[in-house]
Amino acid sequence: TDPNPGNSAGGPDNLTVFQGKLYFSCNEPVHGEELWACDLQTGKVHLVADINVPRYNPSTSPQQLVAVGETLFFVARDREHGEELWVSRGNEVDTFMVRDIAPGAADSAPRTLIRGTDEVYFTAVTPETGRELWRSDGNEAGTVLLDDLRPGTAGSDPRDMIRIGGKLYFSADDGVCGRELWTSDGH
Repeated sequence: TDPNPGNSAGGPDNLTVFQGKLYFSCNEPVHGEELWACDLQTGKVHLVADINVPRYNPSTSPQQLVAVGETLFFVARDREHGEELWVSRGNEVDTFMVRDIAPGAADSAPRTLIRGTDEVYFTAVTPETGRELWRSDGNEAGTVLLDDLRPGTAGSDPRDMIRIGGKLYFSADDGVCGRELWTSDGH
């Protein structure tokens, strides 16, 4: 099925299965690029949430979709908050920005979302810390900076994250030893 017939440039992209449905981003003329879902039993497709209303810049460009338990995490952009971490529990009412990590219209630009047991790990940028490692349980209070490995505004720029046996492994630059291998238990 195709929410945007005749336009091959509109997606779908960022496919992930969540709650028996296939979730994806898709660009179509009425809503721009938003979060969509396809029921895997019926094939019925529907818009999950139109995040950027009114249509100043209609596209929120959902990306990096990761399902953890009853929560679908993703990165999206809105006019008021920039690019931040969002969650959906499968409907418009329960689709919201988790926390404005870089307050205002600045982007925290979450990257490298990694599934945990009941949370997601990712990197994000703030003016105070630069790009560092974060954790979120899908709630504002549970979305926290995991560690400021390189104090100050430069950030340690964690990369190549992988989770093995309950631990995160990644490379980061603490400003002292250069880019090295790091590990974290996620707390």
